Amino acid sequence: MTDAAQGESPRWTPVGNAADWPAEGAKLVTVGPRKIGVYQHAGAWYALKDMCPHAGVGLSKGPIADKMVMCVGHGWRFNLETGKVLGIPGDWRVGTYPVRVVDGVVEIGV
Repeated sequence: MTDAAQGESPRWTPVGNAADWPAEGAKLVTVGPRKIGVYQHAGAWYALKDMCPHAGVGLSKGPIADKMVMCVGHGWRFNLETGKVLGIPGDWRVGTYPVRVVDGVVEIGV
């Protein structure tokens, strides 16, 4: 499930050129009031709300490995596809957004 309303088509917003993204890295973008970490990892694109629900730390600052980003505040690992925290009891998660690349431009669906 994403932050975009379920059942509605997302509004696609360009957030940068794919060629400017770090390979195996993230960039922080702003779409309206939303701060979103956009990740390029293992040949795919992901987007997560850029705030750890536990510590409020920006997730896009953390290292990426195995389809996860780690919060630098306390080590929680978030799945890039689902936004769920791995290895912690409960249903901790962050919102996810669809991402696509059209003619070399990265777009986020909100």
